[in-house]
Amino acid sequence: MNAVVTQTYTLPDGRNVELRPTAGAKKRIFERFGTDLPRALVRNGDTAIFDGLFALMRDERGNLPEHVKDVTVDWLLENIPSEDIPDIITTVVSAFSNGKKSKNQVETELNQAKLAAPPPNPTTGSGSSPSVTLISESPDKSSGGDSLSAN
Repeated sequence: MNAVVTQTYTLPDGRNVELRPTAGAKKRIFERFGTDLPRALVRNGDTAIFDGLFALMRDERGNLPEHVKDVTVDWLLENIPSEDIPDIITTVVSAFSNGKKSKNQVETELNQAKLAAPPPNPTTGSGSSPSVTLISESPDKSSGGDSLSAN
């Protein structure tokens, strides 16, 4: 059995919180979107990553740690600049890999996926999200395929 490998994230106000890639985090994402995070990003756009970040911010009992009880997804959306979204995506994907991928490895893969992504659709104005391409191409073999971790 694997241990949960946490990653520390610093909130905009300077508080640190441990990100815990657990089955509970995946469940919270599914309860919020009715699907996994990669599909939620496709359906709902980049800002769905804040739900992923929030889902990871739990203690061993699935509760928000006492020092961040006031944090909500809306608080994250309003206090983290939109220009930080690529870093949030990197952080969340790295955390969901349970320590198997560093943030640098994830960032490199995201940049490679971005270069390989098709151009935006002129009709809808949207294109493929590089992070979703990377995530969905790297299923976790042990959980049936729909995961943010990559082996």
